[in-house]
Amino acid sequence: MSRPRHTLVGHAIVSADGLIADEKGRFPPALRIEADQRRFQAALDAADVTLIGRLGHEAHGNPKGRRRLVLTRQVPGLEEGARTTRAPGRTDFLNPQGMPLEEALDLLFPQGAHVAVVGGTAIFDHVLAGPGFARFELVTAGGVHLGAGRPCFGEQGPGGPEALLEGLGYRAANRSVLDPAGPVTLCVFSRG
Repeated sequence: MSRPRHTLVGHAIVSADGLIADEKGRFPPALRIEADQRRFQAALDAADVTLIGRLGHEAHGNPKGRRRLVLTRQVPGLEEGARTTRAPGRTDFLNPQGMPLEEALDLLFPQGAHVAVVGGTAIFDHVLAGPGFARFELVTAGGVHLGAGRPCFGEQGPGGPEALLEGLGYRAANRSVLDPAGPVTLCVFSRG
């Protein structure tokens, strides 16, 4: 019996200094850029499920009712969550120490799934250490400097998230400008 194929696609927007959140872990308004938001929302609409951390899940409502898989240490393994007014879509919760991510995806999506991985840092690190990304769509807001905050990846060095991905064997397959005024650029990394 062959294993279902799950396609994990990372999505992040970072400041020029490679950060995805401020010092308190909040998403800074300066990174909410319209050109990226249109692209990002379309990617979430196209996915079977969004993989997100608990804090991100709690901070960002789910008005479109998209299906979510929330990584958290607050459950023992895999648990289906209840629909709420704030999160009307189906939300499942997974502690990857109680059940590996790939096993949970196999149970939830026996035919395979397109998974939009939206972070934060610990979620991106978990996917990199496990199944890996089929591709990672990294948007950089060149005119935004946070100075301090949370990096896209926990182990990224002075070369930022691009250097970390390249060091792990991902290649920049496509680069485009989303907004020349920013400048805001999109770089799609893929394996091999």
